[in-house]
Amino acid sequence: MGARPTQNNWSVDGADNVDRGANLTLLTYPSVDSIEEFRVVRGQYDAEYGRSSSGQINVITRSGTSAFHGSLYEFLRNDVLNANSFFNNHNSISRPPLRYNDFGGTFGGPIFIPGVYNSDKKKTFFFFSEEVRRVLTNSPFDPILPSETNLNGTFQQPVCLNTSCSQTGTQISPGQFNSGAAAYIKDIYSKLKLPAVENTDGTGVDSPFVARNTFNLHQEILKIDHIFSPKFALMGRFENDTIPTIEPGGLFTASALPGVATTSTNSPGRQFTIRATSTFTPSLVNEAGYNYSYGGVTSDPTGLGASKNSLDVVSAITLPFAAQVPRVPNLSFNDSEGLFGFGSYRDFNRNHNFFDNVSHTHGKHTFRRLSEVRKCWSRKRGNIWLRRYRSRWKRNSRSGMGQFPPWKCDFVHADEC
Repeated sequence: MGARPTQNNWSVDGADNVDRGANLTLLTYPSVDSIEEFRVVRGQYDAEYGRSSSGQINVITRSGTSAFHGSLYEFLRNDVLNANSFFNNHNSISRPPLRYNDFGGTFGGPIFIPGVYNSDKKKTFFFFSEEVRRVLTNSPFDPILPSETNLNGTFQQPVCLNTSCSQTGTQISPGQFNSGAAAYIKDIYSKLKLPAVENTDGTGVDSPFVARNTFNLHQEILKIDHIFSPKFALMGRFENDTIPTIEPGGLFTASALPGVATTSTNSPGRQFTIRATSTFTPSLVNEAGYNYSYGGVTSDPTGLGASKNSLDVVSAITLPFAAQVPRVPNLSFNDSEGLFGFGSYRDFNRNHNFFDNVSHTHGKHTFRRLSEVRKCWSRKRGNIWLRRYRSRWKRNSRSGMGQFPPWKCDFVHADEC
C-alpha cells in the first residue's frame, strides 16, 4: 500500500492491540491455535475503522461449541538437527546450542450442569488456550579487546605517561593507575576472558565469542460466550501473557563486551473485552462493549556494567550530577571495544475503549454508525500521549459500488501532557 508500518492498526476481537507510544509494536500476541480467523482491510473502511490511514488487521479468536474439543502441540528445534555456519567454522567455533520448544494446547466446549443448567448445551460456552515457549539461542560477537598485559601496565608500543604526553613509555606501574581506571579493571576487565598479549602494533585483538539469548513466553486466553436469546448475546475474553528475555548485548545496544551490558527484560501484555450483540429486527443490529488493553516493557541491566555489580567503579567515579541509571559510566577507546550499556527502561501503555456500533439495512443500502470513547495512555520515562473521542457515520452499498462517508465528525480531541 505504500504506507508506513506505524499507520497500521491491529486489534483482537475489536480490542485495540497497538502500543500507542511507539505506534508500532503490539501489546499481546494471541496464540496461533486460538485464532479463528483474521481480516485485513486495505481501503473503503467501515465506520468502526478510522484511527489509522493504512491497513486494518483484526484477529478473531475461537469460541467454544456445543461439543468438547481440545488439542495439544509441540514444536521443536534443536542444534543437533542443524549445520554449523560458515563463519563459525572459519573461526573454529563449534556449533552453538539451540533449544526451541513451543508447546501448549486448547480446550473448549459448553458450560452446563446436567438437569440443572444449560442441559441442551445451547447457551453458555467456553474456550481456553495456553502456549509456552522456552527458547535458548546463541549470537556471535566479535569485539576487539585489550590484553592481560595491558591490564598490568605493559604495552607493545609507547603510551603517554602524563596528561600532557610529554613523557612516554611502554610500562606503567599499577600503583600509578587512576583510581577510576583501577576500579574498572577490578570490577569489569579482570573478569573478562582477554587475550594474553595485544598485537605487535599496539592495537587490540579480535576476540570472537558466542553468547546465549533467553526468550520465554507464557500466555493464557479464556473466552466465554453466552446466548440469552436469539436476539441477545454476550461475549467476554481475557488474555494474559509474559515474555521474559535475557539479552547478552543489552536491550537496544548489542554491546560486544561479553557479560558487561547484559539486560533482563519482560514484556507483559493483558487484554479484557466484553461485547454485547442485540438484534432488534432483522435489519437493525447493535454492538456495544468495552475493551481494555495493557502492555509494558521493563528492562534492567544485570551484567558487569550494572552498578550493583561494580561497586568499586560507583565509589571511584564522581559525577557532577546525580546518577539517573543503575549502571556505570560509558568508556570509549580508539582501538578496542567501548564499554556501554542500556537501562533501566520502563514503557507502559493502557488503552480504554467504549463503543457502540449500529447497523441498519434499508433496501439495497446498509447504514452503519459508530460512537466511540477511547483513552490511550502511554508512558515512556514519564510521558503521557493522547486521549481521543470519535463519532462516525458511513453508508455502504451492498453492490460494493462506492462506499463513502456522507459525513465525519471528531467532536472532541484533547491531548494530555
